[in-house]
Amino acid sequence: MQELERIAARRSELDALAEELAKTLQEVQAEGEELVRAKMTKLADRGWLHERGDGRFTARP
Repeated sequence: MQELERIAARRSELDALAEELAKTLQEVQAEGEELVRAKMTKLADRGWLHERGDGRFTARP
């Protein structure tokens, strides 16, 4: 019985860690997207890219 309690406790710890890591990953991805978007906006301002009405970017023809 003690072994099952130890396994359950460890599983709980791992679940908490997984949840924390998932949250951190989402934050990192969001920040990364902002940085890429900022670069794309600068390139559009300089004429290298075209920003479409829906917020996407395309190569200049």
